[in-house]
This record gives sequence, C-alpha cells and structure tokens, in this order.
Amino acid sequence: MTTTQTILRALLLLVTLAPAVAEADPLYSSRFLVFDTELNLVDAFAERPDVQINQFEFLSDGNLLALFYGQPIHVYTSNGVLIDTFGESLAQPLAVAVNRGSSDEIYIADGAPDLIRVFDNAGLETRQITNPEFNFPTLLTFDEATGSLVTDINFLPSGQGPDLVRIDLNGNILARNSSAIIFGTTGGGIHDVTPSGNGTFYVTSTLNTEVAEVDQDLQLLRRFPTGAVSGGLRILSSAISPDGAQLYVADFNHYSGAGILRIFDSLSGDPEALFTHAALNGPVDLHFDSRGFLFIADFNFVPPVPEPSSLALVGLGVVAAVRRVRKTRRVQALRP
Repeated sequence: MTTTQTILRALLLLVTLAPAVAEADPLYSSRFLVFDTELNLVDAFAERPDVQINQFEFLSDGNLLALFYGQPIHVYTSNGVLIDTFGESLAQPLAVAVNRGSSDEIYIADGAPDLIRVFDNAGLETRQITNPEFNFPTLLTFDEATGSLVTDINFLPSGQGPDLVRIDLNGNILARNSSAIIFGTTGGGIHDVTPSGNGTFYVTSTLNTEVAEVDQDLQLLRRFPTGAVSGGLRILSSAISPDGAQLYVADFNHYSGAGILRIFDSLSGDPEALFTHAALNGPVDLHFDSRGFLFIADFNFVPPVPEPSSLALVGLGVVAAVRRVRKTRRVQALRP
C-alpha cells in the first residue's frame, strides 16, 4: 500500500466516524408535570430538549405562560396544547407575573436591558416599568393584596446578594430589604417569592435551605428549616395550596435527577410530608391551577457520557497512518 493510499484510508476512517461524533444526546431537557389533588401524575407536556425552563404563571382563563431561556413566551392550555407565542423582542426573559384583576396584565422581567415589560392578554407590549436600580431582575411576583410587584434589584458581584423590593406599577420602590438580612448570610440569590394569602410572603433562595417569611414591608418575621442538606442548588420555589393550609416547597436536590417536594403547615412551618415521584427530576417552579391540580416546571439534567473528541479521532487516524507508512518502509528496506 502506498503512502497516499494509507492517508486516504485514514481520512475515510475519520469521515466514517464524524457523524457519530456530531450527534450527541441532549445535555438537559424541560417539561411540565401535572399532578391531581391526590398527587397522582396525570399529564406531562411541552418536552423541550436542550432548553432551560425558567418560570411559568397562569392566566385567569386557565392557560399558562411558560418562560424558556432565550425563547419567546409560550402559551399553553392546561392540557398542554401550544396555542400562541409572543414577546419575540424580549432579550432575556427571566421571570413572569400576572395581574389577574386587571384583564390579565402580564409583567415580564427582561434581564438584558434591566426592565419589566408589560403586555396585555393578547401578547402586545403596552409599556415598560423602569428603575435606575434594576440590575438583572430574576424574580417577579404580583401581590393581589397590595396591587404591587415584588422583585429583586442590585445583584452584587461581590457576593452580598441582591435586595428584595416591593414596587408599585410605575417602578417606585415601596419597601426593601437585603437578602443577607432575610437569610442571615451573604451569597445566594433570591429565587422565588410567594404571597401567603395572609399579608406576608414566603421567600426562597437558591443556595439556602431555609424558607423565610417577611411582612409587606419585607421585614423578616421568621425562618424555618426545610430539612434539605446544604450543598448546591436546593430550595428554589414554593406554592400555597388552594385552601391556604400547606406550603409546597420545591427541592431541586442539586442535579441529582431526584427532585423532592417538601410540604409544610403554612402557619406553623412544621414539616408534614415529603413527596417524590419517578418522573420528578428537578422542580424549578410550581403553581396550583383553579382545580387544585399541581403544575411543576421540571428540569432534567443529563450528565454527558465522555466520548472521544473529533480532534482525538483525527489524531488516532493520523497515528495509524504514520505507523502503517513506517512499517511499509521498514519492510521495503529489508527486501533484497
């Protein structure tokens, strides 16, 4: 075999292996899980490979708005049918809230220009809420009791964490407190704020394992432990049961693929139950619909299986070719 033939064979080997290298399984996926009032899984929809889900919220008609990272807003029926998309102009949608008492006015925190965009229920942007202190707002909650929004501002690179603020619908700050005071420690962003229905808010943080309760002025009332073990992403979101008696807390369980719902008495903070399910991977947001069904935005991280890189395959092909060339030359040199 000539040197040219040997090199061509190595290149053919590389071309044959290239498609296998190019095809890779998704690193993660997102979907919605639906559990009935007895916590039986009754539906799963909107499976999105390689797309990270951020948050979702219900409209008054039962449809839900889903925020997928880097995507327009998706509108689904409660049984998972995609019926609309809007907000193509959004640069980085991070959080959503709905004022159901105002014809479903929709508020979306946009992280790139640091503002809150307001849409009507037809998906048309009507105005913007701004404040010079807005800095990468990552949560948004509408409080029906006060007609105001709760969000976070001043995310500090120093690791001190953001401030939690309550603002009116023009962006004016009505109340504020620092995450360091609320959780008694620096670091870790505030991930979710849930109105209790009693004039207070439950606050969860990505890197803390306690739930904090604050009043309407965002002053700390108490903290209670969740039972989660510290380490990585754990307590993300929460939701109040339709009767107001229980607080459901989403434990992401740090990419383990075995997410947990921790259920507490909403008044005492005492733990009542742990809920797990084979389909529950990484709960990032949860809400009850008008029927009392629990909807969970579930994130499934799949650790990649190490595979030879394309560069490594090229190297193997070249090494094989060189070895064949050297062997051929040695054999030719030994022949009389």
